[in-house]
Amino acid sequence: TDAVGINGAVNVVHMLKIDGAAAGGADGLTISADGCSISNMVVQGFGGAGLRLTGNGNTIGGSCMTACPGGGVSISGNAGHGILIEGGASNIVGNCHVEQNGGDGVRLGGGATGNSIGGLFGWLGCVIGDSAGAGVRIGDSAGDAATSGNRIPITTIYANGGLGID
Repeated sequence: TDAVGINGAVNVVHMLKIDGAAAGGADGLTISADGCSISNMVVQGFGGAGLRLTGNGNTIGGSCMTACPGGGVSISGNAGHGILIEGGASNIVGNCHVEQNGGDGVRLGGGATGNSIGGLFGWLGCVIGDSAGAGVRIGDSAGDAATSGNRIPITTIYANGGLGID
């Protein structure tokens, strides 16, 4: 699998939307390659996770131009977790809205290490809210013992069913 960049900017108002209303229990977008970048995109309505990351060194959200009001990537209304990072390392998730998902807003597990939720700079902050589970959950089972070294530097977390950060 090779790295790919997806910039879903259609014009200054619209961006690419991936809608899973007819996809059953599937995840929305799965990234297993290393070094990918995703920006200006909406992922919504899937039965599984909105975005599943298993690769390393990916950038989700990137820099937002005028085509992404409120955030470079919007992940909402999925039955599972908004973003699920399983075993990936050194991924940056920033400049995004992760809201109204049926699981955790963002879930890190399976040995995920060195990931940053909320980016590394002020312009890469995330908004995570209104999900049924925790805003951000970092490992919650014996199998997740290797999940460590993850950062949540610039993130607004509100009104989730569980703890803001668990």
